[in-house]
Amino acid sequence: MGLYRTLPLAWGAWFSVVPKGALLLNFIYLLPEEGGASLFLWYVFGVFSLLGGYAAAWAASTPTEMLFWGTFAQAGYMVLASVYGGEESAAAFWLVYGWASLLSFLYVDRPWRGRLGDSVGLLLLSNLAALPPVLGFWVKVGLFWVGLRHLPPGVREMVVGAAALATLAGFAVYGKLLWRIWDQPGEPVPFWRRVVYGVGTVGLLGLGFWGLAGLQSLKRFL
Repeated sequence: MGLYRTLPLAWGAWFSVVPKGALLLNFIYLLPEEGGASLFLWYVFGVFSLLGGYAAAWAASTPTEMLFWGTFAQAGYMVLASVYGGEESAAAFWLVYGWASLLSFLYVDRPWRGRLGDSVGLLLLSNLAALPPVLGFWVKVGLFWVGLRHLPPGVREMVVGAAALATLAGFAVYGKLLWRIWDQPGEPVPFWRRVVYGVGTVGLLGLGFWGLAGLQSLKRFL
């Protein structure tokens, strides 16, 4: 964590999102197709990432650290999404959450305040917390659907239960983060940042209104 405190925010955000996703995608290729003990350990890893990431995020002392630890929880969701959906589903999941996480890091570093700016921040963090109508909600819906349909008994209860608890924890963590942002006095935000925030949020919102079809459209490019 000390490394991330010394890096400029843009680099810290990049290292907390992109290499982690690439590393996990490479590990997915090592998953045994026939299942067994190795696959069960993969489930356990995903569950601990979900719950441990949000627990650490809740205890973090700064908004940036909260987002950093939150990416570990999102990595847990990615692990669970990959088991039956494969590399394509995992990549689509990380594309959505990597995009939202990078935007959120920028927003937390320099919040855009005011009625419009607060709405943008709310939508960005709503995507991470999987609240409708942004795309992150449909990603989590798809994940729960896969878990309920394909996971074996016992594992299904463990994984879906952990994902449900983590979703509730996400509401608490990102709600706390948003409250911290709104509790601080606003500062002028450069025009280019407002454009980046706005365009990124419109994309997440537009694909969210498109629903699961929007998620499927992303997979075609992967």
